Amino acid sequence: LTDIDLQEIVLLDIKRAFSEGIREEVSMPAFYEGKKNDVGALIIHDLGSSPKNMQLYNKYIYNLGYTTYISRIAGHSSNYKYLNHFTFIDWYESLKYGYNTLLKTTKSIYIIGKGFGCFLSILISMFNKVDRLILIIPQTDKPKTKKLYLNRLNIFRNNVENFDYNDNDNSYRFIPKKSVKEANALIKYLMNNIDKYNKNIPINIHTFESNNAIYYYKGIKFLSSLKKKDVNIEVFNMELLNKFKRGSNVKQ
Repeated sequence: LTDIDLQEIVLLDIKRAFSEGIREEVSMPAFYEGKKNDVGALIIHDLGSSPKNMQLYNKYIYNLGYTTYISRIAGHSSNYKYLNHFTFIDWYESLKYGYNTLLKTTKSIYIIGKGFGCFLSILISMFNKVDRLILIIPQTDKPKTKKLYLNRLNIFRNNVENFDYNDNDNSYRFIPKKSVKEANALIKYLMNNIDKYNKNIPINIHTFESNNAIYYYKGIKFLSSLKKKDVNIEVFNMELLNKFKRGSNVKQ
């Protein structure tokens, strides 16, 4: 994609979204060229979520003058059935439209990933030029997370076709088993290839309160492993990440 015209890259991403039945503009991937070209922000939504959920982040950053690209992970924002067609590698490749757009237009690339988008952000940084990761990680208490996880497993064991997977914000309230398997496969891949991470890329971690945090503890485990590799990790709202804090020497 690096050799393709800038507008063509954006158009290809939009056409892909359109082919999956997406019609609302706020649920499409979008490129916003700011007045400053020193930093571009690639914005990645959560698993089962939508670009629509990241509009506030985009508006804030763009209003500061920076260039932004709201990505759409393949299979999202339309109907859950599309998720069954994609692997985590497909998710990764679907984000390269936005990445290459920023590569053509900005000097530095920051990736902002929310929820499961954090893992995809890290995957991109392993194989591409990235200057900073900003990870927005859900914080939750263990009992609520465990209860939610068990409820979802019960749903997966039943006929999931009976559920309405689309919310008003074009997010999926439930995730198909195949996508859960792919999500776990991505985390396993990252853990097994942690040595490929460029420890010179700084990571900023921000937390938000959520009861929907299936991958929160796996994320903390992975970040703790990165910390052991002397990666520069700065955590905000440290009191919400006590498990990550224990024994760590990260900046506060």
